[in-house]
Amino acid sequence: ERIEREMAEEINAQAEQNAFRIPAWVNIAGALLGVLQLSYRIEQERERRADDYFANPRPEIYSVVASMSFEVGVAFLIAINCVLLGWQASLPENENAVLFDICEHIFVSIFLIEWCMRVIAFG
Repeated sequence: ERIEREMAEEINAQAEQNAFRIPAWVNIAGALLGVLQLSYRIEQERERRADDYFANPRPEIYSVVASMSFEVGVAFLIAINCVLLGWQASLPENENAVLFDICEHIFVSIFLIEWCMRVIAFG
C-alpha cells in the first residue's frame, strides 16, 4: 500500500508539472467577456448529463437526431451541396447566379435547423 501511495503521489506531482497553465491575462479577459461563466455552466451540464439517471428533456428530437436515417439524410444533403458548389465553380462567373443564391440560402437554412436540433438533443 505504501508503494502504491508513493507511486500515485509521484504521478500526481508529474501531472501537475506537465499541466498546461492558463496565463492570468486570459483568465481576466475570459471573466470580462463572460466566457468563464459559460465554461462553468457547460461543465455543470456535462456533469448533469453524465449521471446514470439523466433523462433527455426532449426525447422526440433526440430520437430523430440519433437515428441512422437522419445521418444518411444529412450526408446526402451535404453531397448535393458539394455537387452544386462544384457546378457553380465550373461555370463562368454570374451564370445561373440566382439559382445558386437560392440553393445556398436553402442549404444554409437546412444546416442551421440540423445544427439547432443537434444542440437541443445533445446539449
